Amino acid sequence: MAWKPASTCNCPHAWALQANAALVHAQYDDFKQDVNGVQVSRDGNRPVDVPRRTANLWLSKAVTDDIRAGAGVRYVDARYADMANQNELPSYTVVDATVSWKAMRNTTLGLQLNNLFDRTYAVSQYNDGQQWILGEPRSFFVTADYTF
Repeated sequence: MAWKPASTCNCPHAWALQANAALVHAQYDDFKQDVNGVQVSRDGNRPVDVPRRTANLWLSKAVTDDIRAGAGVRYVDARYADMANQNELPSYTVVDATVSWKAMRNTTLGLQLNNLFDRTYAVSQYNDGQQWILGEPRSFFVTADYTF
């Protein structure tokens, strides 16, 4: 029997692992900011809201032919909140989970739980980091997927 990825395998107890990461070295090359009427060089600074590292890891398992469960981790590194790179938003890690049931041939019902440990974290900011936009608290979604 030839190997098939878990998503297409007809294996009742298959595991699936998905991972991705990004390493970014973004910087201003030639940028001057007007600060109280004075041009200030921001050359070499990292742009606002750009993390150096992000990563995602997701593990899922086919519990039976019709039930799949999984959990994942999302990581976003610290980001600067201003062009001077003086105010910083902290990094965050959030855990999510899901379970799905293939109720009928073309219909899958699911439950998605985001921010499992109810962490408080900032996804973005404005006003040079003086005000943070917080990520969603623990929340869940019921889904129904129908294929045709």
